[in-house]
Amino acid sequence: MLPGAVMQLLEAAAEVGRRVDRELFLAGGAVRDVLLGRPTEDIDLVVAPSAEPLVEALAQALDASVESESRFRTWRLALANGRRLDIAEARRETYSAPGALPTTVPATLEADLGRRDFSINAMAVALGPTWSGPIDPHDGARDLAAGKLRTLHPTSFKDDPSRVLRGLELGQRFGFEFDRSTGEAARRTLADGGLQTLSPARFRTAWRRSFGRLVERGRPALVAGLETAQNLGLLRALGVNLGPLMLSAADRLARRAKSESSDRVENSHLLIRALARDDVQVARRMATLWSAQEDVRASWASFAAKAESLRGKASELERPSQVAAALEGFDSEEMAVLDLLVNPDIDALLATYRQQVEPLRLTVAGRDLIARGYTPGPEIGAALEALREARLDGLITADEELEYACARLSPPST
Repeated sequence: MLPGAVMQLLEAAAEVGRRVDRELFLAGGAVRDVLLGRPTEDIDLVVAPSAEPLVEALAQALDASVESESRFRTWRLALANGRRLDIAEARRETYSAPGALPTTVPATLEADLGRRDFSINAMAVALGPTWSGPIDPHDGARDLAAGKLRTLHPTSFKDDPSRVLRGLELGQRFGFEFDRSTGEAARRTLADGGLQTLSPARFRTAWRRSFGRLVERGRPALVAGLETAQNLGLLRALGVNLGPLMLSAADRLARRAKSESSDRVENSHLLIRALARDDVQVARRMATLWSAQEDVRASWASFAAKAESLRGKASELERPSQVAAALEGFDSEEMAVLDLLVNPDIDALLATYRQQVEPLRLTVAGRDLIARGYTPGPEIGAALEALREARLDGLITADEELEYACARLSPPST
């Protein structure tokens, strides 16, 4: 299941490990995927006891550079061929408070596996002249066979509520379900306000990893993920409930994700904004989870208020110039969110905007009027705005633009 290039990399790493007297293990997702019979490039190496000698020797042996190092004793090597290699020191974690970043201390491999999120990710293989069989202290292989996601201890979600989102995505990827006790723990954590214990940065990262991948995999995965989020109480914690409009929004977002310009992070961002729809209070609650910046909270709430107002007056906007005036208060991201609201009246406005407003290009600009002797200033701007409205509404043709604009200006100075 491991590509040849990955095997060569692991064998080279194992040789370096022997040379510097460090135990080296392949851990986590790669072991899980191989046991499932799936190809993988999810390479996560764990070193015991200390990692620095191995990291330095590996960088030299592989002609790699240390791209990053974190406070959690993890390193990322950038290889010349563009591949990245993640290395972590075996460690134990403790949490000073729910949702806080952990404090880590060096530990054994067994302790390192015990700090992980789910049993199926808590397996390892020792690398060496002869690789070991799976090191599986938490029965991850059994849970793989049963199609279950199981946490390793009762306070796992309380310590790190982002694991709920991680489990949601893993479940859809593999067709697995939370086992009974894990599902109950997730519901309890969410009902007790667990999401609010995460920093905005950690919530954003978890949301993007989970729902970004679900959107990318298409409508069935996204809808199933939203249904699981509903059953676990995740949507309720956000202040929303799954309904027909939200499912239709998911369908539109999945179609959008197929476009070449689609971006996983952007799509996950649009999803959480669309969940709020036009509810100002929900939008502010979600923005608080998403960002610590007050201007973001105000912007999300402002969008919800504008969307509600637009929906209320949409049927009254008959002329293209009226549509332009109503929609030009929305930025490009907000326009994309409007697309996901699934409202026939707003859909009609967006169609008019894209078919008639966006393509319009005036043949007359301010410099043309100034060249004719008209004084630069607000009057020229007002004349051009009136010209644009007239063109949008079909009152004049392109050939009549200059005459129309001049007629709305004071006579030029001689």
